[in-house]
Amino acid sequence: MRIGIIGAGALGSYLGYKLNAGGHEVVLHDRMKRVKEIRRDGLRLKDVISGEIVSADLPVEEELIGDFDVLISAVRAHQLADVLTEDKAVETAEGDHEGAAGVPLFFIGSYVSGMGDWAEALGPERVLFGFPGMSAVLDKDDQGALVKFCERGEKDTEPWGITVGALRGPVPEKQTAICRGLNDSGIPVHHAESMESVFLSQALVRLPMLAALEYAGGTLDRLSGRGDLLKLMIKAIREGLAAVKRSGLKPVPDSLEMYRWVPIFISANMIKHRLDTVPSKIGIEMFAHRAGDELRFLGGEFLEFTVASGAEFEHLEYLLGGLEEE
Repeated sequence: MRIGIIGAGALGSYLGYKLNAGGHEVVLHDRMKRVKEIRRDGLRLKDVISGEIVSADLPVEEELIGDFDVLISAVRAHQLADVLTEDKAVETAEGDHEGAAGVPLFFIGSYVSGMGDWAEALGPERVLFGFPGMSAVLDKDDQGALVKFCERGEKDTEPWGITVGALRGPVPEKQTAICRGLNDSGIPVHHAESMESVFLSQALVRLPMLAALEYAGGTLDRLSGRGDLLKLMIKAIREGLAAVKRSGLKPVPDSLEMYRWVPIFISANMIKHRLDTVPSKIGIEMFAHRAGDELRFLGGEFLEFTVASGAEFEHLEYLLGGLEEE
């Protein structure tokens, strides 16, 4: 397949590397600053579990020109509106919405709301959503730009992959090819019945955790030593879980229900144990230092969702309100 990736940041670079290694023709698309960076330093990535540094020779352009079998959006949630309204690659690929024509579009990232509007505007049969199990951040070393990624746990032998689906219902027929392409490129695909539930379930855990990290001073070591913040975080997660359930959605995975009945101090200790890992260093600590605008955007959206659900949100408001004040 010929695949255009919109957003050559950490996630887009990782996807481009894996898909290219899997035999697909990949073109990266980004703003000039990142384009110049890749052309100067090359596309270099480091697997933080194995320590291996790899490189990929991929074209990177300010505009995606030519025909593509699929377009993958790998930009942050707060940037997506601009991509949909201004990006020529999406505009020229739109086709006949009602006929579900045009290039299939695959949105990968963290979202809270607005997905239904995007799907409707672009054509539901063309649109697929994905939540990445892996983590990736842009960094530097003495040779220039470097993408650090973590695609599996320290004791795992297989990568975590991507959870994929429509907002609700089966994967559109036009998108089955990209699912096969990801699987064949070493990125396992896990199908979800409702990506809306997946996105909100991820948000109800990750946002309070990232907000608590900010209050703790930005390091996991400090957060682990703050029992008060860990307990506050659990209370906020409980409120988010109640909001999702009040909205008629099923939390994903089912194990999230444990936050409702497991005593707070036990839940806090369980999370504290998870913080002392390499994946948490990349996916929580380093991510938080680089994603302030996105966290504020998603935090505001999730608070609005919680208010609309009618659930209590005292602890959520305290934590996520702190993101707004940054």
